Amino acid sequence: MRDLPPGFFPLPRDTALPAQGYAIHADREGVRVAHADDAGRRYAEDALAQLATAIQEQRACWLARARPGGLADSVARLERAQAELGA
Repeated sequence: MRDLPPGFFPLPRDTALPAQGYAIHADREGVRVAHADDAGRRYAEDALAQLATAIQEQRACWLARARPGGLADSVARLERAQAELGA
């Protein structure tokens, strides 16, 4: 999917996660990603790329079937998560 710079994930590897695992944590402090190993990191990168795709698709669908004025509100939460993740 998308190449992210080395050290993109600010959290250390999480040894509590299963092999090839990753976790996305979202709370009032923000959104963070943890990964178990290099495979988990790749899967997390794929998930972040899917988030970017979902935002683009939501924009296209919204403009095709809803009022233009609500588009910013519709994608704001997704974009906020994307920004906090640095994706």
